[in-house]
Amino acid sequence: MYASIFRLDLGSDLSPRDRWKSGRALASALDGLPGFVAFIALEAEDGVLAGLCVCVDAESLEEVRETAEAWQRRRAGQTLPPPCSSIQPLIAGEVIVQRGF
Repeated sequence: MYASIFRLDLGSDLSPRDRWKSGRALASALDGLPGFVAFIALEAEDGVLAGLCVCVDAESLEEVRETAEAWQRRRAGQTLPPPCSSIQPLIAGEVIVQRGF
């Protein structure tokens, strides 16, 4: 399995419900991709959002990244300034230990 953690820029003016809806929309966009295992959205106390995505292989993870970036670009045209129009990866790689799921 492979995983990626990336920063999500949804804009600071979204309500908690709109952030939830955006996360659900991204999860739905990723759900049908071959090799997709799971997507988890995280929100820190300071409002920073991150996504954790798990896939069966590196190729699937790359397709997820491309899909997430396309989703983010579409959203940017609606609510975000241009500098926030792409997924900001924090780390990606092979899962070496996993328990649960």
